[in-house]
Amino acid sequence: MKFYKKAIEIEDDVSEVFYNLANAQYLLNQVNDAIENYKKAVELNPKKVECFYNLGNSYCNKNDYT
Repeated sequence: MKFYKKAIEIEDDVSEVFYNLANAQYLLNQVNDAIENYKKAVELNPKKVECFYNLGNSYCNKNDYT
């Protein structure tokens, strides 16, 4: 996660970096942080289906079905 965050400091417009950071956060049960980074990944690349899927799973993990 440290390297993903450093990459974002250098260049903050790469969807894949936010997506990978969110995946790591989700696995560490940092669901709120993961949601924010999945949202950023979707914003940068709205055609990346995996971002939407994992974002939905994150909300389900929080029992937030809205």
